[in-house]
Amino acid sequence: AEAFGTSAELWAGLQKEWELRCAREPDQAIKARALMQGFYPVREMINRGWLEKNSEQSVLEMQFMRFFEVKQMEDIQFTAAAKKANNADHSPEDLAWLYRVRHIARSIDHLPEYSEDKLRDALFQLRKLMIDPEDVRHVPRILEHAGVRFVIVEKIDNCKIDGVCTW
Repeated sequence: AEAFGTSAELWAGLQKEWELRCAREPDQAIKARALMQGFYPVREMINRGWLEKNSEQSVLEMQFMRFFEVKQMEDIQFTAAAKKANNADHSPEDLAWLYRVRHIARSIDHLPEYSEDKLRDALFQLRKLMIDPEDVRHVPRILEHAGVRFVIVEKIDNCKIDGVCTW
């Protein structure tokens, strides 16, 4: 600035413009990582084995999209489920829990076709199980006979849902 008879602010401004021109485009992986780890319970999902621990962001992102069954992170949306509360207020923890339930239910493939009549008949057996808490272990087998998948998934911290019925 002294040599050219100009202000230091002028040179600072020119330096800033030069650095902005030389800066590369923002890394999209940083945006994806921030969305995943800042919004969804990624650490808990890894600790529970729902996702594999991997330091490669692209691998973690691919697992995440596979878990939520989407092609892009922005496409993750609520899965229809019956619950008492308003469907519009689902947290990321709710979504992760619901998708995990869905994955486990799909993995049960040895069931007979669903039968409403068999389920109605099973109600009598289910009512008898209410007397002794130990008898709850028979519930999955009784429901399975009617073509109903019964899945238990431990609740995630901050999750508002602890039970769901899906079709």
